[in-house]
Amino acid sequence: MRDSSLIFEDNGKSALKCVLFGKGDAAVRKFALESRKATMSPTRAATAARRALLPAALMLLLFSTSSAATPTEVWAGSDSLNGIFRYDAAGTLLGQLDFAPYGSSRTVSAMASIGGEVWTGASSLNGIFRYDRAGSLQGHIDFAPYGDSRTVSAIAQIGNEVWLGASSLNGIFRYDTAGTQLGQFDFAPYGSSRTVSAIATVGGEVWAGSDSLNGLFRYDTQGNYLGTIAFAPYGSSRSVSAIRKVGDEVWVGSGSLNGFFRHDTQGSYLGHIDFAPLGASRTVSAIAFIPEPSTALLLSLGLVGLSARRRGGGVRAAVRVSESRHVKTRSGSRLLELVSNRLGLRVSTRARRVRQIESPVGLGHDRPSRIPKLRRPTDRGWR
Repeated sequence: MRDSSLIFEDNGKSALKCVLFGKGDAAVRKFALESRKATMSPTRAATAARRALLPAALMLLLFSTSSAATPTEVWAGSDSLNGIFRYDAAGTLLGQLDFAPYGSSRTVSAMASIGGEVWTGASSLNGIFRYDRAGSLQGHIDFAPYGDSRTVSAIAQIGNEVWLGASSLNGIFRYDTAGTQLGQFDFAPYGSSRTVSAIATVGGEVWAGSDSLNGLFRYDTQGNYLGTIAFAPYGSSRSVSAIRKVGDEVWVGSGSLNGFFRHDTQGSYLGHIDFAPLGASRTVSAIAFIPEPSTALLLSLGLVGLSARRRGGGVRAAVRVSESRHVKTRSGSRLLELVSNRLGLRVSTRARRVRQIESPVGLGHDRPSRIPKLRRPTDRGWR
């Protein structure tokens, strides 16, 4: 059986050796903190552990997935139907979630995945309603940029900010993820300020739509206007009510056309997906891309490209932390604890001799994965 290893050194005196080996479903991963010199002091061992646990935690997360992980979904809303409708990325209806934050079912005007939550707006209710992935209400954020509460018609996360649009206010309103207002951008692609009905990030740009203007309007993340993409799936230009990047495509909804309209990231039209959750075709007013939970965590860590390498499959994982004397790893151990909890594992960061944890997780490689050896940088270059 072949194996691959990723070694992080501390001047040759200690190392984290990440060994990935196995064969299909019988694969086993081990992360071991090894002391290469028996004379290493507890202080040096603690320093080495702190440095080593960060890549260990990230590697554990990268090659792991829950065997019961929720698949990637697209959630959609309509201005003519109450509730949230769950689809897969192929456009197949999966089910429905009730949207009734105050007890009465409502239509959905805006929706976006923000961190581990789904923020939702309603055309008949002021503010933003925070939901978890199961559709349970988590709380409310007031949206009152000028003092009076307003409804929300567009939501998108742009870096560390959340940009919002309102059907009754011109412009784009910048908030942080805690709901504190940061500022405002004018939205006037043709010189006159307009309301914003849709916002999404696409390839480093921000695409926006308005219910009073036809087309998709491209902006940079500083709010500078870059240009317009025609939205005319049937030959006639239309306004845009929803935009969201779904995988490699951009799905668009219109207040005057039924269904999802698929585009590539250059704005070229690819095709149509019907939106008829209750049998009759409807317009789409909100779209949210809901990645499966562990991929969402990778995305939040900035590992967008690496997250695509994840696959399913049932295997076992073991994490070993070995040291001859008691070691507190402080920030490093806290990260390992957080990642372990996220993956449904139990770990003790008070390691005397060997502590081991095991859990069914997914690896999905039929043959050993080759991982290049990496060395940490020093004053003289890479070691």
